[in-house]
Formats: sequence, C-alpha cells, structure tokens
Amino acid sequence: MRRWVGCLCLCVSVLAGLGAVAAAQTSGQPRLMAQVASGEVIACAYSSHGSAVLTGGREGVARLWDAATGEELQAFPAEAWIRHVALTADDRRVLAVSELDGRTTVQLWDEVSGKELGRLSPAGKPIYGLASPDGGTLATAALVNTDEQGIQLPPPGATKIQLWNLLTGKEIRHFLVPGADAVGVHSALSPDGSKLFTGDFNGPAVWNLETGKLLRRFEDHSEVVSAAAFSADGRRVVWGTYPGTVRLWNLDTGKEMQHFSADSEGNFMGALGSVAISQDGRRLLAASNEGNARVWDVETGKELQRFAASSPGTNRTVNCAAFSPDGSGVLTASDDQTARLWDVQSGRELHRLIGAGDAVAALAFAADGRGIVAVSRTGRAWQWDAESGKALSRSLRSAPEGAAPATGPDDKNVAGQPHARGYDGQYVPVVVISPDGRRVLLSGFRDGGGVWDLQTGKSFRDFEWHAEWSFMSADFSPDGRTLLATTGGLFASLWEVETGKELKRLVVNPGWRPRLLYPEGDYRAAVARVALSPDGRRAITSDSEGSTRLFDLKTGKEIRSFKVHTWELQSTGFSPDGSKMLAENPDGSASLREVETGKELRRFGKSSRPSFSADGGRLLMGFSLWDVASGKELRHFAAPQGTQPFATLSPDGRRVLIGSTDGVTQLWDVETGKELATLNSFRDGAWAVADPEGHFDTSDPRGDLPLHWIVDTDPLRPVPLETFARGRYTPGLLARILKGEALAPIRTAAEGAN
Repeated sequence: MRRWVGCLCLCVSVLAGLGAVAAAQTSGQPRLMAQVASGEVIACAYSSHGSAVLTGGREGVARLWDAATGEELQAFPAEAWIRHVALTADDRRVLAVSELDGRTTVQLWDEVSGKELGRLSPAGKPIYGLASPDGGTLATAALVNTDEQGIQLPPPGATKIQLWNLLTGKEIRHFLVPGADAVGVHSALSPDGSKLFTGDFNGPAVWNLETGKLLRRFEDHSEVVSAAAFSADGRRVVWGTYPGTVRLWNLDTGKEMQHFSADSEGNFMGALGSVAISQDGRRLLAASNEGNARVWDVETGKELQRFAASSPGTNRTVNCAAFSPDGSGVLTASDDQTARLWDVQSGRELHRLIGAGDAVAALAFAADGRGIVAVSRTGRAWQWDAESGKALSRSLRSAPEGAAPATGPDDKNVAGQPHARGYDGQYVPVVVISPDGRRVLLSGFRDGGGVWDLQTGKSFRDFEWHAEWSFMSADFSPDGRTLLATTGGLFASLWEVETGKELKRLVVNPGWRPRLLYPEGDYRAAVARVALSPDGRRAITSDSEGSTRLFDLKTGKEIRSFKVHTWELQSTGFSPDGSKMLAENPDGSASLREVETGKELRRFGKSSRPSFSADGGRLLMGFSLWDVASGKELRHFAAPQGTQPFATLSPDGRRVLIGSTDGVTQLWDVETGKELATLNSFRDGAWAVADPEGHFDTSDPRGDLPLHWIVDTDPLRPVPLETFARGRYTPGLLARILKGEALAPIRTAAEGAN
C-alpha cells in the first residue's frame, strides 16, 4: 500500500500497489487496493484482541492483516527496511522501526485512517518493544564517552539508555549503563515499560527504567544473546542465543526456570531470531535460522509443537514468532517472503500471509513506442502493448536443448554442457533489459548469468565459466548483441551474446600486488558498476571504493580515471551519441564529461542511475529530470518510500517509469508532472492498471485477483472488486492513456453502489 498523498484526486483513489494511506478520508469514495506484499518478512506482532496481525520487512511497509481470513486490511509506508513492528495495547496505533545506512526512523500511525501521528530519528539503536500502553514511548541505546558531568569515561565508555516521547520527539529520561556492550546486542522492554533487559557481553541484566539501577545480573553463560522477551506480568524473562540455546529466568528469585538447547538428537535449533512467552506464562516460543519455530511447555520442558515456518529450498531464516493473546495461535515471519498463522494444538497452518505482487527489477520502454517491458526478480516478464493496452506475461524458461555453451577467454569450452535453468519463483538479484526491450539478462546467486529472448520466453545463452559467482552489474549494447558484465571482481568482461564468447577482459587491478604498493596511490578495488558506449568502442567501470575508469574496448586498456574515494558510486553511463560520459563527484553530484578529453561540461545535483532521452537533451537520475544543455532540474518525481524504487526515461523524454520491489510501476508525464497510471504485476502473471481518476483495467476483472475496495466509512473491511467495478472498469486503459485520450469522469460512490 503506497502513500498516494498528492497523487489522488479528492473524489477517488487509485489502484494502490503499496496500499493507500487515507489521503482523502472525507471523500466517501472507495479506494481500489492490490495486495502486493513482497520481500523478506522480518517483524511480526498480534493485536491485543488477536483478530489482526501486523508484519513488516524489507519492502519497507508495515501491513495489517485479518487473522481470521488472511486478507490484508491496511498498510503503513515506512522510511526504509522495517526491523520491528508493534500495536499499542488499545489497538489504535501502529509502530514500526526502520533502519537503512545506519539511520533509524521510528514511526507511529493511526491504525484506521493510516495517518502518521509522529516520528523520531534517534541517534542510538532502538530497543524493541513498546514502553507505554499508548505506544508513545520508545527506548534507545547509544555509546557515549563522557558521563553526566561531561567527564571523559575510561574505554570503552558507557551505554546511554534514553526514553523518548514519539509524539513530541522529546527525551523523557535517560541513564548510563557501564560499558559499551549493551549497544550492539539485543535488548527488550517489559510490557509496562518499567524494566529493561540488556543481553550484553558482561552477562544478561535487567535494569529499572525509573531509577536506572541494576535490578539483577544473570550468570554469564558466554553466549551472545540474539533475542529476548518479558512475560506479560514482567516477572520472567526469556532469551535465545546465537549458539541455539533458550533460557527462562524468574526475576523475583533470580533462578533459571527452564533451559532448552541443541544437545538432544534431532533438536538442532540454529541461531535464535525471536522468542516469546504466552500470556498465561505456560508456553515458550522460539524461531531460528534453520527454518522452524518451536513451542515448549514451561512446566515440563517438553516440546509441544514444531512449525516448518519457511519454504524448503529458500533462505530458511524465521525472523519473528509471536503468540496470539489466548495462546491458541502462533504467527511466524520468514525470509521466504511469507508470514504464517498456525494452530498450536494441531500444528496446522491456518493462513499464509503473502502478497501477489512480483518484485519488479527492471523496466524499459519498448523500441518504436510499442509499449512497456517489465521483468521481475522471479524471472517473469510483462510486455505491455501500446495498441491494445494489454500485457503479455510469460515465465522465462530454461535454455533450449542443444544450445551452445559459453566459452572462456581462451575459446575453450570451460562450462561444460549448459544446465537447464528456469528462474520462475526464485529470487534473482540482477536483471538487465536490453535497450530495444527484446532481451534480458538474469543473474542469480552463484550461478553465472543467462540471456532470455523476451519474445519467446526462451533462454539462448548461459555465461557459466565463472559459475561460482553471479553478475553484479551488466549493460547491453543498443542492439543487444554484446554484453558488458562484472562479477564484482577486479575485472569486467565483454561478451558476444549470440556465441557466448568473451571478447575482451578489462582488468582494473593488473596483478595481485598489495593495495598500498600501487604506484598510482589509489585503492583499486572490485568493479561495482559498468556501462557500454552506444558505438561499442568505450566502456566505463566504477569501483566500490570510488574510481570511475574509461576503457578502450579495442585494446582493453584504461584511457583515464576519475578518483572520488567514496563508497558505492552510482552514476555510470554514456550519452546516446557516446561522446559524453557521467562520473560521480566526491560531494555526490554527477559530472557530464567529454569522453575524448575528460573535460567537465555540466554538473548535476545528486547522482544516481542515469537514463537519457534518445536525443541526449534530457537526463533522468534517480527521480530528478535534468536539461542537459543548461544543467537545470526540470522535474522531481515523488518516489515510493521503503520499496527500493528505480526509474527510467522514455526515448522521447516525455514520460518516466518508476518501478519498485512491490510489483508496482508508476507512469508519469514529464511536462505536467502528473501520474498517468499505475501498473501492477502479479506473481501468477496477472496484471492490473489504474489511473488517478479511478478507472481500472485488469487481465481478469471477474477472477480471483487480489484486488478489492476499501471504503472510507469502514476502512478495515475489504469490499469485493465487483462492488464498484461498474463505471470504473475500462478495457484497454493503458493504451488510451498512452494516446492521451480523455476518459469519461467517474461516478460518485453513491451512484456506483446504486
């Protein structure tokens, strides 16, 4: 569900890929929603009444689900990857903690309206859990080197525990914990906010949050705490460790009540990612990185139930597990992109909370204005036709029998016979579409890469001589006949796509000399990004440590380099005529330089992945469109939050596509700055299109697509698609939008209901 503020007309909402935060709650109009959750699920929580559950993860959206039906009710866009979610005791507020690049953001929303009530960006690491029934208080831990009087503390300093009011952003109180260990390990708050558990390296401890005094330090078991939780009455605490041990302690007596470990045969647990105590205190729950969640009886120590909470063949980490308030149900969240609801008594899976959206990884405008191409990280392609408005969807298949294998630089077949590879359903980190929209490179984890024909859906080329590593970055020539790629090592390779032959290797670091001995004095490092010139004569590489290098492809030699000495260079690319190149600067801006001389011609604001119009007159970087001649910013587009978005410019420079890992693509008009349409790509190959006025089109208007309406007067009750479809369903909608056709206005909600 995406924040559509500024994109919605007041009378109606659109098909919201990430879901609509209530931007027009007083309009009385229904909002069309698509259940498109995607990405690893990291955090989970039950509501106090048990009828709803909350999840969050790498897609950067907290999602509220109906526990009885498994249907999505509402969503809340966070700033970045969500590490923790919670519902307040009165179930009226939703809290999410997100983290990205060392920056933490804590957000609080109204559950029904979706309105953000407050946020905080503390300097310290958040301590997960609510510290007050109203959900307005959070604790953080940060390393400090001075005491309250400003006197320098002896190394390693101390941990400053701070309590914050989320609604005001002000500190309530703080105290110091001796030593710095509590910053880097797991901590937890008691339900009433009076106690703090810290699992530091001096041994687990519990503190009084009112006085800052140590209440109890437990025996040091020399095991790093990885998860912790209090009982509902705050009198007991359970923690799990990385070696796979679970311990339950009584805070009143200071005695260990129960101990579970991996010493018994068949009971290996792996590193514990989440632990919980049931409300009645009679059962323990733990989830680990080996794919299971377990329930034990506290009194007897007997394992009562084991849930296979992650799909076989995937990254099996179960990140979160929680008891329902009555203890009859369990909620788990996993890296396999699912959250699951379980019945404790029978061990049966009740619901699987999973969105239908497919994580879009690459977008392109098809050559000659034929439409739009999108390819997902699970190896599914959509070709949106500009004439019919429909999308042809296909799963990319394995290499045809008898296809020639790839060859290494010495022209010998070092790959053996090409293996049959189909990516459908598997996560692929690198997806690159050729400029003409006819071919796509998919590169998975540790399996080289392959090129697919998007017209047939067949694979005709594997690059496997380096099969121990996948491609990290790649770029097609304009005609799709050659491919420049790097595995993140110290070179990039130019490949002939038809034959699979390596034509040239561009070595960034000749030899394996120690870094500090380089005569140039710079830190040459692994190739992070690559780009091919349109004429195929030049190539650019950027290093993860900050150098952009220009190579001559005929000789394979470096022509010149631009040293920045900063991490993760983003701007690497050529102008359409190949005479200019982009390089990033130390301040994060991008410079357009002459290829022949290296002279800087123009400087643009913040750098990002570049996309030129065909005539070279306009340049899109990130979500800003620039005039190349003047260097003036023409337009900035609102990027969706928390979904790893990316953008590309149409060849005529008139439209922009913004895609994201939730399966949603937005089409924008450059001249007006208005959103024209939202395109949804679903994992089963289905699709849907909507415009900001409320018109929609879909591959199956009467089928079982995850599309439903939310009415403002009852925002937590989904309404079937057909309820308001009349007057809004518009076949061929995308084609009509691309042609600039004026559509009939949408009727009011009352008219639609009648």
